[in-house]
Amino acid sequence: MSNALRNWQQMGNNARLYNQALARLADQIASNPNLTDYHRRRDHLNKWVIPEEDWNPIIDEVQRQQSPAGRQHTRWTHTRRLAASAIVWANITHGERLWAPTLRSIRDHPAPHPTTSAAAEGRSIEGRGRRNSIHPLLATALKEYGSKLAALIDQGTAPPTETLTRQLKRSPAR
Repeated sequence: MSNALRNWQQMGNNARLYNQALARLADQIASNPNLTDYHRRRDHLNKWVIPEEDWNPIIDEVQRQQSPAGRQHTRWTHTRRLAASAIVWANITHGERLWAPTLRSIRDHPAPHPTTSAAAEGRSIEGRGRRNSIHPLLATALKEYGSKLAALIDQGTAPPTETLTRQLKRSPAR
């Protein structure tokens, strides 16, 4: 506890008021039936990458909004899917993107390939201030996808991670 807080608590009735405020806050949190279990989300997504059958509609949605020139120049690589998966993971778990399980092997590898390093750093997703960039379009699509995935996990109706992982191993990278 900081000295400023200790000094404030010693003044008048502040310590009692502070403890009452903390107790009210604890009661409010404890009585909320709609708490988010971020640990459950992290556990569910421990070995998860956006499955191909989900990635393709995301690509389609972004391409639908892109200019013809933008569609022609956009490369939908496995690296971009890894980075997108890390961003979805971070958004719905409130975790740090660089600690997403999808990027763990990249981060921990002694000499990662440059394109996978780009995914770990988010360079294949995050915008660099370019005009007509796909990045805002992709960010919007990923946010919508992540919201739906989070709801499925919270309801207990999301497919098990092992199923998602097996599907990824069978499907070719786009």
